[in-house]
Amino acid sequence: QAHDYNVFLCNTDEIAEAEIRNLNSLAAQGVDGIITLATHMGQAAVTTFLDEYEGIPLVMVNSTIHHPQVSVVRTNNFRGSQIVVEYLVQKGHRSIGMLTNVGVRHIQTNRALGFQEALSEHGCRYDMIVAEAPTMDGGYQGTKELLQKYPEITAVFTYNDLMALGAIRACHDQGLRVPDDIAVMGFDDTHPGAMSIPSLSTVRIDTFTIGRESMLRMLALLNEPNQTFPPINLDVQLVLRESA
Repeated sequence: QAHDYNVFLCNTDEIAEAEIRNLNSLAAQGVDGIITLATHMGQAAVTTFLDEYEGIPLVMVNSTIHHPQVSVVRTNNFRGSQIVVEYLVQKGHRSIGMLTNVGVRHIQTNRALGFQEALSEHGCRYDMIVAEAPTMDGGYQGTKELLQKYPEITAVFTYNDLMALGAIRACHDQGLRVPDDIAVMGFDDTHPGAMSIPSLSTVRIDTFTIGRESMLRMLALLNEPNQTFPPINLDVQLVLRESA
């Protein structure tokens, strides 16, 4: 608003086809630039879009897309998973399972890779992973599967806070007390996690800073369309509450 721009918001429900459809619709309406969040679109789809709409700046949050018209803002999801594992191992956990997002994208991959690398460095098993929908129900069903496959697990780390809330409920229904019998940790630091019982230990992502830096980068691209800018990398923070 301070720079006299209007903002249009589009929801795609994390469906790649809907993302492409919305990108084309926005570009056809003559928008000055587009910011995408955690896209499922691949390199080929983005390249095809930008070949058709040459000159429109695109800021992509948590993306690995490489293109002269694309500027990237990303959080350190890899490091976020590492600090979770380091904390849990320090607390004495050696058998840690993870619930990942059944969808495949950069943000999910880096969270899983950080988890696996950190466990490997500590000499722990790192393949106790189940993929589910990134929802409370997905967390519930995924945790039941984890506990059935790997009953030795003493901690569960989830792709996001919603899955962690489902995990806590699944543990309760299995007769396990959180955190006395099993620890649960999420990712994102959303409000429901802070209000749950037990309150959720998680990794904080500064969503305000993500939005601000994305818009500042877009303004820079609009002011200097021929300039190439390096990626913006944002840190994450461990938030310890009652669940771990």
